[in-house]
Amino acid sequence: MDGTIDRRFVGGVLLAGGVLAMVGNGLHPILDPDSGATQLVAIAGDTAYWSALHLVVVLAVVLLTAGTVLFARGFTGTAGESAAWLAAVLAVIGGSIFALQLGGLDGAVMTVLAEELAAGGDEAALTATASAMAALDVGLLGIVTIVYLGGTFVALGWAMHVTAISAPWIRWTALVAGGAGVVVGTLMYLRVADGVAFYGFRLVALAVTVAALGLAVELRRSEAPAGVPTSAAPA
Repeated sequence: MDGTIDRRFVGGVLLAGGVLAMVGNGLHPILDPDSGATQLVAIAGDTAYWSALHLVVVLAVVLLTAGTVLFARGFTGTAGESAAWLAAVLAVIGGSIFALQLGGLDGAVMTVLAEELAAGGDEAALTATASAMAALDVGLLGIVTIVYLGGTFVALGWAMHVTAISAPWIRWTALVAGGAGVVVGTLMYLRVADGVAFYGFRLVALAVTVAALGLAVELRRSEAPAGVPTSAAPA
């Protein structure tokens, strides 16, 4: 692997992102797969830390995206260079959409709608707005699952695989979870098999977070100083 990255620093960025993602997902209220827009707005209104929670998850996405881009630099000149840079591009695109979806729609818009309903606003108009925002939310989440959780980790896993970088379980977790993310995201976007997509998204998100954490710990444990090439891990 190219020695142009500070492995401990990149590992720290990925570790911070992974930990925040775990905390955010752990504190997120459990939703029913059949929940409608009004139920989602009600949960947002009843959860005092709703906006703060989504800010935490947005920070997790930003850090994981940054860590992926920084990690991709280390593949310069290797067989995995193209795949690594594809992962970086997909991470930036998908991570940007994800941050807007989580922070803008889930964290901010749903909170405002809940406050307006609680204040006695026009229920019919607010319910229609909530339905439209919920549909947009699901659509964006489907795209995010395909591009960010799916494509990014397939490309990153392949880059690690062809260069024999990182432990085999990390590479294969990234590859399999990423592939599942593409399938689940497609189902979600097309509104097909909603129950499968609902639970599948959570499994994919958990798996890619575990892969990111495993990679982070591995990089943090590296004794190689920044700027010094290191040998690849055995396949």
